[in-house]
Amino acid sequence: MVMNPHDLLKIKKTTKLLSSPEIPEWVPESLQDVPYVVVRRAPMSEGMIPIGVRGKKRNQRFGAYIAEENIVHLISPVTILQKYAWREKISNSPMPAIKALGHVHEIFKPYNLLWGPAGSVGFEMVSKCQTVTKSSDLDVVVYADEVLLIEVVENIVNKLNQLSVMVDVQIETPNGSVSLREYDREEGPILMKTIDGAKLVHNPWEPEFVKAPYW
Repeated sequence: MVMNPHDLLKIKKTTKLLSSPEIPEWVPESLQDVPYVVVRRAPMSEGMIPIGVRGKKRNQRFGAYIAEENIVHLISPVTILQKYAWREKISNSPMPAIKALGHVHEIFKPYNLLWGPAGSVGFEMVSKCQTVTKSSDLDVVVYADEVLLIEVVENIVNKLNQLSVMVDVQIETPNGSVSLREYDREEGPILMKTIDGAKLVHNPWEPEFVKAPYW
């Protein structure tokens, strides 16, 4: 099974977490109510998959590992737009971050971008658990195997800045992830998140940074 950071996993309620720190009490309680976790950007550990658990409170986030056999279903951000009736969701939700999905769709549409919601918006759409608040940002992942033209990026950022909600866009390249807004600045090296840690790069698509998939 191919997994990438930001993918959501529905897991068995009997799943055992592997973690060095002691597992907080809220973690098993949360997973019993909402058995969904997110794939973290981290190396595999003895064949175990790095995942993150969300709690009911904003500060309740916990990283651990699980065995692949515990996965019931995988949902990527792109799949959310394809199968999770997001148009109906934005029509019925009072939350600005969810409603902003429609605007982002129209902004991205001319460029045929492969993208989807992540963060609290993506999690709520999949899990049906209310995690988005009125102050939530909209986290978005754009998948780009090839270089995005800076003219396209500038146009997108300008239109996103006109929205009433902060839209945090991460560009997933074959080498790692960079912020769309930081890439737009064109001021020296930018921070790229990789499974081996953060790196400063001038071009996130440079072949020298290409690494083999980690599963």
